[in-house]
Amino acid sequence: MQYGGPWAENWWYEHYDILSDAKLTRFTPFSELERRGLRRPQWFRDSEYSFTLFAEQAKKVVEAGGRVGLGGHGQLQGLGVHWELWTIAKGGMKPMDALRVGTIYGAESIGLARDLGSVEAGKLADILVLDGNPLDDIANTNTIRYVMKNGRVYGGDSLNEIWPRQRAMPKQWWMTNERRRSSPTSFMRIAAVGGSAPSIDYLDLKARSRVGGISLNFAVHARHAGAESVASVSAAPGPTRQRQ
Repeated sequence: MQYGGPWAENWWYEHYDILSDAKLTRFTPFSELERRGLRRPQWFRDSEYSFTLFAEQAKKVVEAGGRVGLGGHGQLQGLGVHWELWTIAKGGMKPMDALRVGTIYGAESIGLARDLGSVEAGKLADILVLDGNPLDDIANTNTIRYVMKNGRVYGGDSLNEIWPRQRAMPKQWWMTNERRRSSPTSFMRIAAVGGSAPSIDYLDLKARSRVGGISLNFAVHARHAGAESVASVSAAPGPTRQRQ
């Protein structure tokens, strides 16, 4: 967060497709990502953002021997801290300095450097193993292959424990209850449609745009007594056409 311009978090929502991030969609309810990623309450031109000016000052502080810490409000678990780190680096800070901001500097600031913040004998065994080198590209902090937490090793993409035990991560509620989609669509449940009408389990709405107007394709899937029916409606400027 900074003053004098829109917050940097919104810039990342404008430039990063969270709905196409396979790891994020695995560990986050898709409906939550849709709420955040399909529409934003505000949009700004890149020239309106001021966070790079603050990042440039953070670079100067670190190079002068000062300390900069990384923090977030927890809005987007799993990816938000990476965005925060990448934002700090956008002022020209050296990748190694940016990594120190995200690790040892913070541990020193809150008095936990004896246990956290660097890989040293005697410290807590919480380690990330990356596929890419963040010294080449700071965005490689998000190429996590393994997570070691309290001495146990987990797969970075699955969080299945692979050492010393072999245990799959239990399925979370959204992995079984949510209908997953390969493209962003709207989703809703309707208990019933009037009186004794059949119950509609879900609506799957898809939309696409075309040059010169708007073309919408709707597909309604209804289930009743074990049977499924599909009705589709195509709408474009001019008369509406229906097919059953």
